[in-house]
Amino acid sequence: ISVSNVRANQIYVVGEVAQPGAYQISSLGTVLTALYAAGGLTDRANMRSVEVRRHGELVTSFDLYPYLLHGDTRRDIRLETGDVVFVGVHGPRTQVTGAVRRPAIYELSAGETLGSLVEDAGGFLPDAALKRVAVFRLLSAAERIPGSPPRAVIDVALSPRPTAQLSRERGAVPSGETQGTDPGKEPLPVRRSPGLAVAIPALALQDGDSVVVDAVRPLSGQYYVSIVGAVNNGGTYPWREGMTLRDLVLLARGPAVGADLNEAEVARMPAERG
Repeated sequence: ISVSNVRANQIYVVGEVAQPGAYQISSLGTVLTALYAAGGLTDRANMRSVEVRRHGELVTSFDLYPYLLHGDTRRDIRLETGDVVFVGVHGPRTQVTGAVRRPAIYELSAGETLGSLVEDAGGFLPDAALKRVAVFRLLSAAERIPGSPPRAVIDVALSPRPTAQLSRERGAVPSGETQGTDPGKEPLPVRRSPGLAVAIPALALQDGDSVVVDAVRPLSGQYYVSIVGAVNNGGTYPWREGMTLRDLVLLARGPAVGADLNEAEVARMPAERG
């Protein structure tokens, strides 16, 4: 048996799309087919809940983020003649900037936390400062004082995870595990997501939050020490508090064969230039 032609369905795409209207699409067409036919979404679109209505009834609500971020189309259903695809106005949004792989403005789903936002942003960059994350939150109108910033800063401490734990974990931490924030505040549950090198407290996000992930200072912007001569890997290395000559030689992969191990010359910048 061969199929010579596939019938077309007439569907309707309305709301926050580039070209709302009626469209003839293949009977094999899905929600994504309809959205592409309508020219895509506007900047105001709700990407977390695209509704499909059939005979006046809500059939499904399609979250576009799994598709946009991971290529997951499992919730993309096939449309029938007369179906209406409705794209509403976006809900709460949060911005993430700094040392993440995909800095952007993200729409929040119900119960969205700081850890899930970092996952949506592709995780931390290698140069992320994994000590803390700053969340700038808008104050309510009653809390705003003339002449003061309209945002409060929530300093969220991160905790490192053992390497062995990274390969073992597949999801959130066991129930009841928490991590404290500021003294006197309720401790937050900790989200341990596969692939992230730190545990992120499950801070609930709000509309208008701005999350900033700092990066470590580049080598050109911090103190450094240099080693040259009879070592295996001479060069420039970041300086740290308490660093010794032995530490530097180890970073340079040790002395080369034939090196004079009786003495080393140390040249230091004058104090007035420090």
